Amino acid sequence: MSLKSRHNREFGSSMKGYLFMYRYLSAGQEFMFNLDSNRKDLLDIIKSKLHGKEFKAAKSKRNEFGKISIEFMGEEVISNNATSIDGRVVFYAESDLCFLDEYENYTTHLSSNHFGIRDGRINYGLTRISTRRYYPYNHYRNTYDPERIVIAKGSVITIDDVDSATSLPLSVGIHRSEGLGHVLINEDWLLKDFPPLRKRIALRPTPFVPEIPIHLKDEGLIRILQNQKKLSNQNARIDSLVFDFMHLNLIKIKVAPSQWGKIYNDCVSNKSIEEIIDSLGKGRSKQKWAGKQENLQNFLTEDGREALHPKLLMKISRQMQKDKVLTNSTSNQN
Repeated sequence: MSLKSRHNREFGSSMKGYLFMYRYLSAGQEFMFNLDSNRKDLLDIIKSKLHGKEFKAAKSKRNEFGKISIEFMGEEVISNNATSIDGRVVFYAESDLCFLDEYENYTTHLSSNHFGIRDGRINYGLTRISTRRYYPYNHYRNTYDPERIVIAKGSVITIDDVDSATSLPLSVGIHRSEGLGHVLINEDWLLKDFPPLRKRIALRPTPFVPEIPIHLKDEGLIRILQNQKKLSNQNARIDSLVFDFMHLNLIKIKVAPSQWGKIYNDCVSNKSIEEIIDSLGKGRSKQKWAGKQENLQNFLTEDGREALHPKLLMKISRQMQKDKVLTNSTSNQN
């Protein structure tokens, strides 16, 4: 790590606010890298351009950084000794793998040709592939390159029907100079049989279902359906009675929405019709409800409507409360 500052030419000192910190690799360190290609003529050209030459790399070249020299260490012919086993080759993606289709577009639809095998068939039953997409950033152009679609590191590709004389590649795909394309072939741990999966254990206990006699099963179902039909008919009758109550306008008095709200709360408290009617003749609402309590009580009790209490009166009070609020808001706007 080193600190640098910009020089103030006027005063001969460091310029205020221009202090920089550099993180760098110390001089004298050595790093080794290798180039591989199927064409020896290309390797010879690259060697002539790099061997014994000095270059400047990385950033801050003007500030005594970035000088490097490259020396040729030697040449080695690397061969792949891996062969197919019973016509099968298993590739393990040691890094991301990038492939092109016949139209030079990125693809994840693989064939044996992508792995340098002319005659072969991918066994998808023993193949496990995961993919990912990303946009590589080009620092020289200060922008992103087109999107890449790659086979993610850790994927396993199995190819069957491979000739035993087929030579297998050391790396596959494109963008190998960026670290892509490294594979392991027919490693021992890839060829081992996987242990059988353990039998799944049910986490939820099986619910207890009491044994019902056969002659009662149909009766229970019929009883449920009958109750559902009864409830549906009851709700339909309540809606019809509420409609009649609103259009007959039996309560021709100005009752505040809060009064209907009180009636609704009395119904929730499970008060009887008589108790609710009696409460309307007391307090401030006595004059407004004078002579109208009987009309409401008759409507709620005739034709056996007592059985619909408190649902009927609850729905009437809610509807009247909404109607009064709507009427009041309309009159205020006028």
